[in-house]
Formats: sequence, C-alpha cells, structure tokens
Amino acid sequence: MVSDLKVREFPLVCTGASVRALLAGEKTQHREPVGDHNTIGNFKASMLDLAKAFVDPGPSPMGNPGPYLKASPLPRGPEYFDDIVDRLYPSVQVGDRLWVRERMCLSADGVWRYECDLRPVRIAADHAREAYPWCARAAARHYARCAANKLPRWASRLTLEVTEVRVQRVQEITDDDVKAEGVKALEGQFAGVYVSPAAVSARSARECFQNGWDEQHYQRGAGWETNPWVIAITFRRVES
Repeated sequence: MVSDLKVREFPLVCTGASVRALLAGEKTQHREPVGDHNTIGNFKASMLDLAKAFVDPGPSPMGNPGPYLKASPLPRGPEYFDDIVDRLYPSVQVGDRLWVRERMCLSADGVWRYECDLRPVRIAADHAREAYPWCARAAARHYARCAANKLPRWASRLTLEVTEVRVQRVQEITDDDVKAEGVKALEGQFAGVYVSPAAVSARSARECFQNGWDEQHYQRGAGWETNPWVIAITFRRVES
C-alpha cells in the first residue's frame, strides 16, 4: 500500500568542505543551535527560557514523536505564569529529507558548475539563465556566483534522509559524533568540514570541532562555552 503522505523536504546550506565530506561519505551528522527557524511549538524558541529547559524523549500526550524540549516562557509582563511549560519540537523529524544547497558558479565557457569541485551541473543552459536573469550581466565579467542560500531545488545534487533526531547540549557531542560530523585526521592535523587555520591546528578532533563551531556560531551568541541547545540530525545519503 502506497502512503498518501508526502515526504517533507527542508533545505540545508552547506560549505564546500561539508559538501566534499558528504560526497565522500565522511559526514553523516549535522548540528545547529536551537532557534526560531528550526523549531515549532506554541511559543517561539526566543520566547522560552532555554537555560532551564530539559529534554523529554516523548511521545507527547497527543502522540507527537520526541524528542523535544520542555521550557517555560520568559517573563514578559503580567500575563506570565510560572506554571506554564511548553513543548518545543525540532522542525525536522525522522523520515524527512534534506536537500543540500551549495555555491554554484558560471564559468567562462558558460557552463554552470558546483563551485567546491567545479563539477558540471547537468541542466539546460537556458534553464539556468532563466533561473538567474542577472547572469547575463555577470557573465560579461567571465564569472558569476550563486550563493548557497539561493540554490534552487532542481539544481541540488545531494538529498539526505533523516534517520535520527536528537536534542542535546553541544558539549554532549561524543568522539564518534565528531567523526560523523566530518572531522578527520590528515597528516597529523585535523581537517574535514572545518578547514580554517584555527581548526586544523587543533590538538584533537574534538578541539577541531569546537574551534570550527565557535567560528560559525560564537558571534551569534551560541559559542561552545555557552553550551547551547542544539538539534543533532543523523542522515543517510539518498542515491539518485
């Protein structure tokens, strides 16, 4: 019996290093701080006191799958009640799919390619130009870029099926999780998805992940030392 339920899909913006790790089968997990954009609930994540939140494995009384966070709203005036506890669910659940967004470029020969490895995209040239009307001007400079967050679904070459979703503190990451994030040893240094000088000079894979995490999230108030809540997604690559 074929299910009538449509598979839900979510975009996942990736750096070139992350895409290469995905293609090599070295990255099977992804973590990002809990926020308004990746959770659902009666209250937004920014309206809850996440410092006092705790994990409930689920399911909820209504049968919604876990895990999820339970937290009270932040004080916002006389309407605040101490006994309110809200459930905050990750937007992505097991069975959903992630389609990867990465940078693309239009080279001098007029072919759209994935920027991280210059691999040609098998799409009609006129289709690409219709999707990016600004390319006619950019092509005059012999090079045009498409930012990762602008990549359309039809141009994505990587689709990932979610097999597990966890809610945890970032410092709860294990050595196996670090490896699954794409961090690997390379000639005595640690590289992978984090290839900046601060990351590759780390003394361990865990420290490499920590440095790379801070470079991406410290200025957003979710640095390693603050130990923010994160959504940890495990996935497998779906072959086309």
